[in-house]
Amino acid sequence: MNCKSCGAGVPDGAVFCPACGVKAVVQEAPASGPGAPAEYTLVLQTVWDGREEEVAAKLAELAKKDVETAMGYLKKLPLTLGRKFTREKALRTKEILEAAGGLVSSNPPLDAEEPSAGYGDLPGLTRHDEPAAPPPPPPESGPGLGAGYGDAPSPVPPGLSSGYGDLAPGPARTGPAQAGEDAPITMADTGRPRPSGGPGPSSGQSASRDERYAKEQQRPAVMSPDEELALLVGENFGKYGAKFDKFDEHDGYATTWHWPCFLFGFWWFIYRKMYLWAVLDIFLGFFGIFWMIGRGILGNYLYWKHLTKKADDVRDECRLETGGVLNQAMFKERLRAAGGTSGVVVWIAAAVTGIAILGILAAIAIPNFVAYKGKAKQLEAKTNLAALRASQEAYLSANGQYASSFEYLDWTPAANSEGKKTYSYFLSDADVVPGDDGNATLPPGVEAGVETFNYRAVAAGNIDSDDTLDVWVVSDAGQPENVVNDVKE
Repeated sequence: MNCKSCGAGVPDGAVFCPACGVKAVVQEAPASGPGAPAEYTLVLQTVWDGREEEVAAKLAELAKKDVETAMGYLKKLPLTLGRKFTREKALRTKEILEAAGGLVSSNPPLDAEEPSAGYGDLPGLTRHDEPAAPPPPPPESGPGLGAGYGDAPSPVPPGLSSGYGDLAPGPARTGPAQAGEDAPITMADTGRPRPSGGPGPSSGQSASRDERYAKEQQRPAVMSPDEELALLVGENFGKYGAKFDKFDEHDGYATTWHWPCFLFGFWWFIYRKMYLWAVLDIFLGFFGIFWMIGRGILGNYLYWKHLTKKADDVRDECRLETGGVLNQAMFKERLRAAGGTSGVVVWIAAAVTGIAILGILAAIAIPNFVAYKGKAKQLEAKTNLAALRASQEAYLSANGQYASSFEYLDWTPAANSEGKKTYSYFLSDADVVPGDDGNATLPPGVEAGVETFNYRAVAAGNIDSDDTLDVWVVSDAGQPENVVNDVKE
């Protein structure tokens, strides 16, 4: 069997590689020949700064996509390129992308002699077209080997960050890891001791090395797209996960149904922080049931598009603040803050709606109340003119003609329910009984007068404080009549 780190032969039952001194991770078959794996998985781990457009162009050519779509893929690194590559195709794909500026890992490794970090200018790394450095001589036995951390110099160059294709990928790093960042994959992530770039520690230093190994294992892992969406959705992700998977499978829209969006529309959009769609829902609501059905069908898809864009925006913000290195702890916290639901906004919207409803009710109730009060005041004019008509008929029976002045009649206008006299009463222009407002002038276009066998009396008053007077008329022809209704004006 061969050491997976340096490719040297490892005796059966040996715990450590005699060539490189690290804990043996063996491979059962050679990287080529009859025993080579039939399928390889390739993962684009990261892209060197300034080389994104070159990598995107090659990726678009290989995947038969447009460059813009390929640039979108680069925002979601690490990116699985495929899981069923033949060895020849995997080697060619890896060579093309790394020549353009990418860093590609394979599982299983394409070449046992292949440098772990792939391609780049880091100290100690070799390109694929350069011969690999010969392995160091076997270490002498000594203290520390029994603990699994050999004392011999490591053949792996310092600064090595990733490239083990069978391991969880992580982005490349240009500086030391900070707390909470998505640190690159190192030797510690492979279950092997991390090389120090120089002679191994003495047995007295093994404890500190153990501590470093433990810290490496506690680094936050790179989140998958589903994990990002779960943080954005919150507690109800279980209701959305299967539907989001359908959109991923179709690489876009797939038909689903969303009852809350169908029934509540505006309110649901606000609850899910989709404020632009909440505004659009107001205008699209003019289409009635057609838009309701449309938003029921589109609800899950619109939410998925909103969340994926939000995740990309938050990722870009975090990378901008950290100089290009994505801090996973910061990223998770920002996703939780950006996603979830907006209960406060719902309460505000409910309050605004409540105020609007109260305003509508007031707009209906206030005029009705004013009209009710106006009709109560009109009762004063109607009652007093009916009494005046009775007095005139009595005067006609007694004197053979109608009275030409109020002083000849046994009649005095009564006050209304509020104890006020709202109306002024006229038998002619000159014969007036003023109301509380002192009005003694007939309204324009209205006539009052008395002749021997007919008369016309007028009552006029302002019942609602506007410029229009409420006018009633009674004559020998019949009952009082409201000729200008100020309640309706």
